[in-house]
Formats: sequence, C-alpha cells, structure tokens
Amino acid sequence: EDMKCNAVTPQQHNIADSVTRSLAGTNSTTIHSLPAELLLETTRIIISSTHPLEDLVRLSSVCRRWKTVLEGAPTLWTSISGVEELPLIRKGIELSQSLPLDIKYDWVYVKWTSGTSLSAFIKALSKSIHRWKSLDISSNDIHSIFEILREAQAPILTTLRLDGQFGYSSPEQRDLLFGGCAGLPQLSHFSVTRMTITPFQVCGLRHLSLRCVLFISTDIVCEILLNSPTLEVLHMHFGNKSKWPTIIGEPPRSPLIELPLLHEIVIDELPTAFGRFFWSAVSVPGLRKLDVGDPISDIFSSPHLAKAPASVTTGADEIRITLDMTRCTIQAGQLTVWPLVRYGEPEGPQLERSISWIRSLGTHLKDVPIRLFLREDYSEIDDPGLLDWCGADMVVSKLSLLSDGTDDTNSMEQIVPLLSQPTASSTGGWILPHLEVIETNLIGNTDIIDVIVERNSAANFGSSTSSAPKRLKEVRLSWRKLDGDKDTPPDPEFRRAVMNAADGVDVYWYGVKWSAVEGDIGT
Repeated sequence: EDMKCNAVTPQQHNIADSVTRSLAGTNSTTIHSLPAELLLETTRIIISSTHPLEDLVRLSSVCRRWKTVLEGAPTLWTSISGVEELPLIRKGIELSQSLPLDIKYDWVYVKWTSGTSLSAFIKALSKSIHRWKSLDISSNDIHSIFEILREAQAPILTTLRLDGQFGYSSPEQRDLLFGGCAGLPQLSHFSVTRMTITPFQVCGLRHLSLRCVLFISTDIVCEILLNSPTLEVLHMHFGNKSKWPTIIGEPPRSPLIELPLLHEIVIDELPTAFGRFFWSAVSVPGLRKLDVGDPISDIFSSPHLAKAPASVTTGADEIRITLDMTRCTIQAGQLTVWPLVRYGEPEGPQLERSISWIRSLGTHLKDVPIRLFLREDYSEIDDPGLLDWCGADMVVSKLSLLSDGTDDTNSMEQIVPLLSQPTASSTGGWILPHLEVIETNLIGNTDIIDVIVERNSAANFGSSTSSAPKRLKEVRLSWRKLDGDKDTPPDPEFRRAVMNAADGVDVYWYGVKWSAVEGDIGT
C-alpha cells in the first residue's frame, strides 16, 4: 500500500485488466498462479520511482515463486536511488547483473528519509562506474564526491545532471569530474546547475543546460557549442550578478557556430554583451521554440539579431500575457518573454515596451489581439487596481479568468464584478474598455450576467464617448474542475439568464455555442 504508482500507458492498463479477468475465473491460489510475464509487467507499473528497490524487496517477500521471478529479472533492478539504504543499493547492483544503471540522488528526498549520504552512495557505486548510463545528483554536498570521480571513466554514460545547490561556489574550489568530462565519450545530455565547475571537454551533445553555473568563462561556452553540432536543446541561465558572479570574460572572436538541429532555446539573465555575441555568432535555422528573459531590447537591438525570435512567432493569432505567482509571461506563437515587471512599481511601461517589441518582429503581429490570463496564485490577484494597471498602457481585448478552485479566499471571484461598472480609479472610466472576449469558469453566481448586460448597455448608449467600453462579442464558460465537467450541464435558470442577457453576444459552453432556444445547443 506504500507503493506509488507511476504513469501507466494504455498498453499497461490493458495488461492489468487482463490479469484481473484471468484470475477472476480460477479457483486456484491466485498469487501462485500469476504468469511470470504478467507479474513482471505489473511490477514495473506499480513500483515507486523514488524507492524502487525497497518496493522490489517487499514484493519478493510475498512468496518463493515471486522471489525467484523478480530476482531473476535484472532489468527491474537497474534504477538506483539515494533514498534507499545501503544494503538495498548493494542488492540492486548485484541483481542488475551487468546491465546499465540509472542513478539518482536528490537531497530533498533523502533528508526526509533514512537514505544514504552522498559520499557513501557514490562510493558504493564506484566499482560499477563502467555500467553507469545516467547520473542525476542534486546536493549541497556535491564536492564530497569529487575525489571519487575526478578521473573516473564512464564509457556508456549518456546523461549527466549535477545540481550543487550553491554549496560549492568559490572559484578556488572548482574541481574536475570525469577528467573534465573527457572520460564521457557517449555523453549526450549535460546539465549543470548552481555550482562551480572547472573547464570541461564535451562534444557531440544533444541537450545542454547551464543554470547559475558560477565563474564559467565565455570561452568555455563557445567551445562547447562549437563542439556540439548535433545540439537540439539549449538552456542557459546565468543568474543575477548582484547576487553571485556568473559568466566571466569578454565574448571571444569566434567563427559562425552552425547548429542546424537546435530547435529549443531557453535563455534568461544573459549578460547583454554575451547575448549580442550569441545571437550574432550562432546560426539556428531549425529553431521552433524560444524562451527569453530581460534585457530584451538591449540584446535584440539590431534587426538582424531579431531574426531568431521573429522566426518562432509565425502563425501567432494572439499575444498572451499571463500573471501567475510573482511573474509576468508574454507569449506569441512559440516565443515566450519574461519582462521584469512588478505590479505597483513604476515599471508598468516595461510591459508595454515588451509588447511593442514583439509587434515589431513582423507585420503578422501588428494587429493580433492581446489576451490577459490571470492565475489565482498571482500575488496581487486580490488588489482591485490590478486590471486597471494591466490595461492602462495596452489594448486588452481578451480576458481569461480560470480558477482551479484552490483559493479559499475566492479572490478571483471578486474581480468579475469590477468589470460590470465604471470605477473611479480607472483612467478611462471602465476597466479594460477594449475587452471583447471573456473566458471564465467562475459561474457560481450572476456576476458574469451583470458584466454582459452592463458593458453592452454602456457600449450602446455611450458609443460616442471615448470612455465607453466596447461591446462584448464572445463569452466562453466552463466549470471549475472541482465543480463539474463539460458533460455536467449548468442550472437551466442560469443558462436562460445568460442567453437573455446575451443580446448578440456569442456564448460558448466548453467551446460549443449555445443557441437562444433552451435545450438546443448549436455547433
């Protein structure tokens, strides 16, 4: 019962069903009659991803036959986790025989369990380094394993992820791993986060992630890119220099770096000089997804540097602004931007500047509508001035208010009534006066009906004044997840009231258009 089920594929679900049906029709002792292949497949489905060895040992103790079958299947024992105790780790190494090992150590999990220390964990695995296929370590004590791995050779290691949790942050403390990665001839996925690392020699990478890597030089970054022509995914985040030093050195003079297979780039807090160098020196003709943080305007100040972000906005039908937690995200097509915007501070125009920059990337973006998407976990969601602040310097024509039902204060529900009347705080009289489309799952009361009636009435009778709002064109409704789904119809009285108020507004229920005749849903 302590076992945690992993994601189950449809094929695995069918196998589990067939096991249940086959055992239901027999009078024999079902545990002992379970076919070996079904036992193995079912075991793969139910064992935990955090402590698989513990689950396997528990299952092996059910009966002698299960012990024989499970311990005779080395593929079940190839995932080694630091959450496990040393005797289980040694057992996993032994029963996996000569198969490649997937190794993971996450101190967040280990500190809440009776797991193994990082140094003891790696030491127990040190004699099987030649079998390591993936190594994923997150620990502020990561320096404790450097002595063991300084010159180690891992000939089949394809994935290496290291997160130092800032426990190793001095330029004097950097050290070698795997001979500067020279001992990793098959490495294809390489990720380093929050730690200092010595110059490393890697080539042929497909995935590269450098996040808050301390004291790394621009020469190293360029050398990695030059030696990885098959790179497909690149993530670089060099952190806030006011908090910790990151990338150092002036951008080198470099030949054009051709990365024809690179299709995804995520870059944040890149020094301006290096950012300009990167986008002028790197050719990414296959780019399909780009996430980039500030400073946008500084890095992409020249038109030829903006070719890459422009290329991933093709087909964008809207510019979407999302406010969640404490962050603002702007999306257009496959371009995502994180402007340094904080509500209530005099940085509001930065939001407008970011929108203007996105529109400048191509004529196809000039007139696409802006959608504002508010999440109830946004830190200022309960401030009545939030929507007015968002709409003060840009034309928002679509608004999404979708609650996941986890906010006990119902702060998002308090926003809806603000849309149905002029407010003294709003510079134009109405909040979001250009609004034409509302999408919401907040339908527990009549507030949305008041919004439809009052905004359209004001638009009809005040069309000659600049302060009048636009008429609504669409209202898209749904349930919150906790309240129902698309097959659960809303209260008939609510539906009738919505349609009476609509007066030319198209109303949709989970994307299906309602007609004016009750009970008749159009398409």
